[in-house]
Amino acid sequence: MANSLAYSIIIGSFYTFSQLNWTTDVAMKQANGQPMVALPPCTVYSYPISFNPTERTQYEALEVAAKRHLQHLLDTNSFERQYATVLEMMMRLRQTCNHLSLCPSNYLQKLRQGVAQETPLSTVDYSTESVQTLVEILREATDTGEDCAICMDPLQDAVITMCRHFYCRPCLLCALQVKPTCPLCRQDVQPAHLVADVAASPLVEMDQVLPSSKMEALLKLLRLTPPGVKSVVFSQWTSMLALTKTVLQANDIPSISYDGSMSRTTRDQHLKSFKEDGPN
Repeated sequence: MANSLAYSIIIGSFYTFSQLNWTTDVAMKQANGQPMVALPPCTVYSYPISFNPTERTQYEALEVAAKRHLQHLLDTNSFERQYATVLEMMMRLRQTCNHLSLCPSNYLQKLRQGVAQETPLSTVDYSTESVQTLVEILREATDTGEDCAICMDPLQDAVITMCRHFYCRPCLLCALQVKPTCPLCRQDVQPAHLVADVAASPLVEMDQVLPSSKMEALLKLLRLTPPGVKSVVFSQWTSMLALTKTVLQANDIPSISYDGSMSRTTRDQHLKSFKEDGPN
């Protein structure tokens, strides 16, 4: 059953991506069929990177715990109900490949204890542990540039409900005045029970960032870039971009940030600066 589910999800995702790719391809062409923007051919290079000993130890420990937890979900026929948990385990492994600080320090312990799983709505409480879980979900949503489901803009002054849906605080409070339920799942929502990431602190001190193996490889490639050529560094996580920016600054490599947490004005300014400023 689990294999069938995974197969259906993969096939569904493939068709969705194919349709999106076709729509984007048509939208990016002029009436005469020519592309709106003439781009040079795309050349893709794969650059294998080896873990350092510390990263290898942490990743392998996390991988073993994730496999055991996945097997437990399969053995107990709870894979479908805990699919979000599987996606989170994959995400934590990916984060560990980027920088060890991206993965919460207590996640491995939680995974080993079998705690890192999706909590049914009927059992959600207001304990410190439950609230901390909500904070972690909200922090991840903000970090990855998720949009508010009401205004459809990047989260600002973000809050999360006990049913694990996140919104801009002003947007949600306005919606609750009309109907006191979650706009997405219709669970009852009380303003007093909204959770915010009041700490909103970085995972590590920015002036104490040690470059990961991936960052070291990035520095090497950037130093090999011909003079006058600008580079764009992508990441799913804004926290990874923040860490990378610190490492670049420490190595006298100027950079400009651009992510969904910024206002439209700031993004436009940074994009203009990237286009117009010199390579130095």
